[in-house]
Amino acid sequence: MRILASLDTNALALGSEANVAVSRERKLAQMANALVALAEEHELAITHALDMQLTRAFELALRNELPDRNLATVFADVVVDRRDPATDRAMASEPQAIVELPSLRALLDAGVLPICAFGGGGRLVIDSGVMRRVEGAVDANLTAALLARRLDADLFLILTEEEAAPIFEAARSFADATGCRSAVGDFANAAEIVCGQAGAQISRDG
Repeated sequence: MRILASLDTNALALGSEANVAVSRERKLAQMANALVALAEEHELAITHALDMQLTRAFELALRNELPDRNLATVFADVVVDRRDPATDRAMASEPQAIVELPSLRALLDAGVLPICAFGGGGRLVIDSGVMRRVEGAVDANLTAALLARRLDADLFLILTEEEAAPIFEAARSFADATGCRSAVGDFANAAEIVCGQAGAQISRDG
């Protein structure tokens, strides 16, 4: 089964813990460990909106968990509609396309585990056929759902520690558009969520 696993960055909320670096390292290691069984049993791609430093730390944690697996991190740019009011404001825009999609698809088809990082990329608009970079962010959950559709994923999996409403909106959008299943749940239960034995299971019909 082809799975796109989206890592909700709320899982890195640190509360009042004193040693931030150690806490983040531990959580990134836990996130990576949760994905091992999925990577071994399924065709897996991963996406997240971590910044560049955390992206590299997560990649290292995943390499330690899967030392014999080829991994590649791609820092992705997202195309947004230049008529979107959010383009000119400090708001998250709805994604229209992912520039690096052909590269991500080629990596996945070649047996490489691709990690698509939106936090280290940016957003672009296409104006008269020319790409132009604009400031701001995109909606990370909807971007992940778009990527899942474009990669022809059989399952769109959102792993999180805080199951907020925008997450379910993205999960629903994938299920409605493809007829395939979305699932949302805690990192610790990743394998069970994929099997339909834990988390919230979302389909077009229910």
